[in-house]
Amino acid sequence: FGGSVDELRIWNRALSQSEIQNTLNCEIVTLENNLIANYHFNQGTANGSNPGETTLTDASGNAHQMSLANFALSGTSSNWVNSGPATSTATRFFADTDFDGYGNFFAPTLSCSPLLGFVADSTDCDDGNPYVHPFATEFINGIDDNCDGVVDEVAGSFRSAATGNWEN
Repeated sequence: FGGSVDELRIWNRALSQSEIQNTLNCEIVTLENNLIANYHFNQGTANGSNPGETTLTDASGNAHQMSLANFALSGTSSNWVNSGPATSTATRFFADTDFDGYGNFFAPTLSCSPLLGFVADSTDCDDGNPYVHPFATEFINGIDDNCDGVVDEVAGSFRSAATGNWEN
C-alpha cells in the first residue's frame, strides 16, 4: 500500500452509507457500540523523529493496540504526518421528528456536524407531538406534557426542589 491512512475504524457490523458519510471527516472519541478498534494515528510527532513510536493506540476502549512494521520513523517520510481532514469530533445527535428542538433518546446517530431533523438534546418523551417536551406547559389532558414523568400534575404548579411537593 503506497499511501496514507488516518482514522481507521473496525466495526463488528456493516455501516450504512449515511453512517460512514456522517463521520468521514471527524474523529470518534467516545466508546461506541459495535466499534471493535479505532485508530487515530495521532501519537507521533509529525514529520519528526519517532523511533519509539511503533505501536498504534486503539481509542475504542477495547485495547486492540497494533504494532507497526516497515514504517519510516523520522523525517518527511515518517509514519506520523500532519493530521488530515479530521478536524472535528463526532457528536451524538438525536432524531427530532416533531421539530420541537428536543430529540428521541432511542434514535441517535453520530455526525461531525448537525444533521437536518436531528438535535443534540435527547430529552423528548414524545417525539411525535411538538407540544410535548421538557419545557412545555402541563395541561390536564392525560399526557405528560413536560416530560417530568408525571401525567396531569396540577397545571400551573411546580414541584418544589426543597420539599418535593406540588406548589402554586
